[in-house]
Amino acid sequence: MSFPNSGTTYTNHLIQEYTKTTTATNYGKEQSEKAASIPVLPGLDLEGPYFRYPTWEKPPTYILTKTHCASSTNDMPLHVIDSVEAFEITCSSGSRLEVYNGTTAKIPATYSPSLVKRAVHLIRNPFDNVVARFHMKINNWKAKNYHNDSISSNIYNSTSEGFKAYCQFRDKPFSKLKWNSTRIFGPNIVRQYELAKLLKDLPCYEQFVYYIRWHNFAMEMLQRKGIPVLTLFYEDYSLRFEDTVKGLLNFLSLTPAKDTSPPEFFPGKQYLDFYEPSEREAAKRLMLGLANKELNLLLQRYLVA
Repeated sequence: MSFPNSGTTYTNHLIQEYTKTTTATNYGKEQSEKAASIPVLPGLDLEGPYFRYPTWEKPPTYILTKTHCASSTNDMPLHVIDSVEAFEITCSSGSRLEVYNGTTAKIPATYSPSLVKRAVHLIRNPFDNVVARFHMKINNWKAKNYHNDSISSNIYNSTSEGFKAYCQFRDKPFSKLKWNSTRIFGPNIVRQYELAKLLKDLPCYEQFVYYIRWHNFAMEMLQRKGIPVLTLFYEDYSLRFEDTVKGLLNFLSLTPAKDTSPPEFFPGKQYLDFYEPSEREAAKRLMLGLANKELNLLLQRYLVA
């Protein structure tokens, strides 16, 4: 499970290429054969998850399954997802493709959360994650020929200036929300005021709020489920590649296929220089203020100098 742009693509590719077994996904359109989605557990129902490569060998014990939970297609709907229970449902939700008389239809699908027996929780540096999501959004808009004057005039380019322009666009509708609400900042009025003040100094503040709320929900959900969890930091593919790969395979009860080696990891760019020092400080204070105790500890490597 991962907040988008946290290393899902490489992690799936690693398992597939190094073990020669298929992974799974909540999103049936990602299946290699562009036909009706094939569920991992066909004897139960069609609600998923679905094989990425149905013709490949199946893993013997656990199948790594892609889910972005509440951020699967759009940003986390804060006005809808307000409980761990609701968040958990989104983690087992997606869609499948069905073919009717030669026409392909996308059908919403949700399987039982009880099917999940262990979890890989991917985490990436939030400063890099937010900018990477900006690049993904702009590329998607361009690929779909989304009409926007700022895209046409290249205001939203890949530079820090383009990022700041995009953040003004993204933050504008969210400025109308009551960010000093108990739902976002907790019941303490003084704390609400202090955290809300940080928003004016932070570009794409709603993305940082989403990032923390997503991981808060994820960690509380996994604690409640009481299943084994592997926390995998995206940066560890660069810092300690062999140990990270070995730990992931052991956690999934997988072994390398004969005469194979893990695919090379090409780390994503780092974007700390896209933020002014005051913006970085505001982001750190906001995230540390919003993160629960367990997440706070995990984020120390990113937020404490």
